[in-house]
Amino acid sequence: MQQLSTTLKSECSEGFTRLATVAILVAYFLPTQFFGENQNMSVDAKAEVVIERSRSEVAAVMFDAKSDVLWITGLKNSFPQTSGLMTKGFKFERVGTLLGRYYSCIYLVTRSEDETFVEIAADEPFQMKIRYDLADADGGTKTSVRIQSIGDTPYTLPPASLNKAIKEWIEGDLQRLKKRLENES
Repeated sequence: MQQLSTTLKSECSEGFTRLATVAILVAYFLPTQFFGENQNMSVDAKAEVVIERSRSEVAAVMFDAKSDVLWITGLKNSFPQTSGLMTKGFKFERVGTLLGRYYSCIYLVTRSEDETFVEIAADEPFQMKIRYDLADADGGTKTSVRIQSIGDTPYTLPPASLNKAIKEWIEGDLQRLKKRLENES
């Protein structure tokens, strides 16, 4: 209970809204039979923001696994297994928490195009596909992240609440990335 409380305080201070916090509490304290243990808990959440920097400047941070801890909520460490920016075949390990669940997982870039997009496959905190997209926009770069689950997730939240919590999480991450890049000299 103490660890959960500490995790919630840490994640809430990093940008979670009250609704996301309530959703986390529901996931931990309501019995799984309330929502059903094996309902289809698919996630499809997307967020985007325009960053007032060139596509190459955004890609230099967003597609660099070493920089993940600077902008991704709940991430404690990221360990690239090769050097350089993410490209097809690139592997890296992420260690952190998502909605109160600890994970440590090897991520694999399955598709990429220089300064345009990367697609990443992961098995934790649930099996998912992550896509980072960059496109030229007036005054900067349209930057988006989409997370799609593959199969069931371990969360007992109702699907709409889980999607909302994940969307708020990635919106906060993109705002941190924007702030970091736009405040650099």
